[in-house]
Amino acid sequence: MEKTRSPKLMLKLAFKRLKEVNEEFGDFLTTLEEQSRTFGSSNLLGFYRSYYKRYKKAKALLGELEEIVQLCEKIVAQSPGTILEDGTTPEFVKALALMLQGRVHLQTAFAMRSGIDRRKFARTAVQYYQQSVESCPTQQAFFELSLAFQILKQHEEEIKALQMCIELDEESDLAVEAADRLEKMGYL
Repeated sequence: MEKTRSPKLMLKLAFKRLKEVNEEFGDFLTTLEEQSRTFGSSNLLGFYRSYYKRYKKAKALLGELEEIVQLCEKIVAQSPGTILEDGTTPEFVKALALMLQGRVHLQTAFAMRSGIDRRKFARTAVQYYQQSVESCPTQQAFFELSLAFQILKQHEEEIKALQMCIELDEESDLAVEAADRLEKMGYL
């Protein structure tokens, strides 16, 4: 007989796993940046071979993030209003998981520097970031969303994302960085 876990316990487990995956992604992204510098644009074949070996690991982590998203959706459906003592909600954990999915695609797009694949990864990043801010708007997600729009040369959307980043907390360091970007673009 299988015992049902409480929504709070499930949320704590999801948040714990999210933090672990975030650390593993950090390692992946660091390696990706190093590969980008090592291979540069002169040896794209070498970059792609090395990248795709590491991307298999990233795909597994993306799968784990998708499981976290689904678990959070299940918690919301079964037990609306679930909240941990520190204020963490399933919507927040889901938003962070989606943001991490966007981040790995965004960083991959930055590492590629040019080409159709770069735009493909940036478009995928946009989709994850948009889902993230729909679940629980955060400054970080809006800021990173603006970077994906920058790659895609969708400047109006980039500006909107930067403005939303600022609106959430005008006094934060990220808001200052967003305002700086807007000023350099001539929109502040």
